[in-house]
Amino acid sequence: MGKIAINFVPLKNQDFIFNAFRKLRDMNDGKNEDKSIFSLYLPQNEEPLAQYLSYWLSFVYRDDFEEFNYSSKDNIHLTNRYLHYTLEQACNEKLQIEIDYSVFYSTATKQIRFIIKRHSEGDEVVYLSTHFLELTQQHGFLLEYKFIMNENQTFNRKVQQLSLSLNKEFKSNNNLYFEKFEKLKEFAKQYYRKIFSGNILDFGGFSQIEYSQLTGKRYIFGNGGEDNYPTSGLNKFGPYKKIKEPVLFYFYRLESEKDKALKLYNFLVGKEVEENKYFDGFANTYGVIIDQTNIRGLNADKYKKPLELENISKELVQKHPGYKLIVFAFSPRKEDGGDEKKRYLTLKYEFAQRSIPVQFVQYGTVTNNYSLKSAIPNIALAVFAKLGGEPWKVKPTNDDCLILGISQTVHNKPGSKAKKYVAYSVLLDTGGIYKSLEVLSTDEKLDNYLIKLKENLKLVLETATISYSKVVLHVTFKLRKKELEAITDTLKEFDASIEFVVIRINTTNEFTGYDQSKGHLTPTKNVYLPLSSSKFLLWLEGTNNQHEVPFKRYSGPLYIEFHFSSKTLTSDEKKRYLQDLLNLSGANWRGLNAKAVPVSVYYCKLVSEYIMDFKETLDLEDLKSKFDNPWFL
Repeated sequence: MGKIAINFVPLKNQDFIFNAFRKLRDMNDGKNEDKSIFSLYLPQNEEPLAQYLSYWLSFVYRDDFEEFNYSSKDNIHLTNRYLHYTLEQACNEKLQIEIDYSVFYSTATKQIRFIIKRHSEGDEVVYLSTHFLELTQQHGFLLEYKFIMNENQTFNRKVQQLSLSLNKEFKSNNNLYFEKFEKLKEFAKQYYRKIFSGNILDFGGFSQIEYSQLTGKRYIFGNGGEDNYPTSGLNKFGPYKKIKEPVLFYFYRLESEKDKALKLYNFLVGKEVEENKYFDGFANTYGVIIDQTNIRGLNADKYKKPLELENISKELVQKHPGYKLIVFAFSPRKEDGGDEKKRYLTLKYEFAQRSIPVQFVQYGTVTNNYSLKSAIPNIALAVFAKLGGEPWKVKPTNDDCLILGISQTVHNKPGSKAKKYVAYSVLLDTGGIYKSLEVLSTDEKLDNYLIKLKENLKLVLETATISYSKVVLHVTFKLRKKELEAITDTLKEFDASIEFVVIRINTTNEFTGYDQSKGHLTPTKNVYLPLSSSKFLLWLEGTNNQHEVPFKRYSGPLYIEFHFSSKTLTSDEKKRYLQDLLNLSGANWRGLNAKAVPVSVYYCKLVSEYIMDFKETLDLEDLKSKFDNPWFL
């Protein structure tokens, strides 16, 4: 179809020799604190069948290390390390540290950050990290622009502008791709001749990779009606699945908040939403009656403390068997912190433990008619979904298939190095219909945590495989090697007739790309390209066609890796799984125009944030093991 220039520049010279110093590593050795020393498994000698051993390595001479010659083609990781070392040395010799550049280390990456412009708010930076592009078998660098805020700088509109999320008029930057590309050109203009030209670090232009395009999302509503958009589809056909049980709406409010409760009620029933094309009252839009017969009040002055809230939530469940319950509450923004954040989280936690969802509405929204009119369609959508309704589903590619979104949260105990591990899964079908949230494992000891993870995942899958012949696990990049091994070991225990696929998904990654056939450089949405036979980039957002000009700021691509499959997947089968990932980005019930991210990973992100907040703010660690409603929306 066409090509996209990804932000990878390959070295002009791919074949070179370099020296390293090495020493056999005792496997009982711990982590080496010297940053110039690292460890890798390498062949003992140059023989074709040489044994691989663990070595300490350095590019700096050391008395007790032996010198060894390596080719750039011997070991990808070693060559990447050497290129980073060579780049850092070149910067040390020719530039001023912290004036022209800085070095950034993390557990996942090593970067050189080149400063292209300074501001009182922070620095415009292009960072380089070494990379091996499997598709072309080339070493080189990934380049990306970022704005790094100064330590004491508060986040404001100017920072957003310098980060390129806002344009010069402080509106959403629909020219993001073009402006990022200009920043990379500015980096090359300032630093290419100084550092890269004419030596081993010399690189060429961006790699151009041919892309393919998936089909657009299609939504299914009541009575099988189909549409291209959630908003128009709901208006035409109503929700995909209505709520059968009777519903009770509880308003948790202070005496001083009664006017807010009344106002929200009036908007929900549709009294104040004339000419709102996205919402015509809860009864007309979702088929759920809300009137004086099914609303109740909860005195927020009386029920404040966790034990009081726990008791009232238990009492509500016992008092209303067979009913669907939801609680409305009012608050400032959770992000404002303090006692209001504690109140917010306490309500969420205590009612969720009894399967009663809470819908918060911010003071600023409910007190402003224009804001509430804009927000009420999204509030109503979230309420309907939390009550167990199904607003819509996306048309799936793979039928008879269950999706498990799996992630983890790790937190440290205050004043201790001990960690608490929590793994959980969000179960969906390929149409994006929410089934449950299940806590798979929680423990402070890693070995126990992994044992529980395998045991509980097996129980979930044993139930799932009764109804489904395909199970796809969408795992976030938070999961480390040991968790992935535990998951794949569990899958291998099942009957070969069940098709299992594990796909790793990274929504925030180092990759971007530019469609140089367009003046604005923005890729078309729904396109994907290979980085290897198992790794892909997928653009969920972009222009609709080659000729359209972008009308808003679009996010970058998803990084997708097929980590495991119980059978060898063909190119067409991988494409079908990528199509389902794209489809799931339309199944987000958090808003009618919610962020385009597959809900299998987005819901995991929301749960992770709540788990961390429950622990850090309330010191509450354990969720109940299973949730049948998406209380976290």
